[in-house]
Amino acid sequence: RNGWVDAVVTEDSDLLAFGCATVLYKLDKSGQCKQVRFADLGSIAKPAMANFDLEMFRAMCILSGCDYVKQIPGIGLVKAHELV
Repeated sequence: RNGWVDAVVTEDSDLLAFGCATVLYKLDKSGQCKQVRFADLGSIAKPAMANFDLEMFRAMCILSGCDYVKQIPGIGLVKAHELV
């Protein structure tokens, strides 16, 4: 949040919901990895993320199920997006 870190390396991309702007994940032994940036979420067409801020994105993630709460039956990512 203070701009001290350019990216975070992790096993998955969950850190976007915690406010990390750039997440590098699935790093392999050769140094290859995948990158996901919060700023790029607006280019996702389905579900449309262009108008989502961090709070909306975080709410969608929680509603669709996460490591800390059980998934609500019948609510996946698309339904969570519609609700937010």
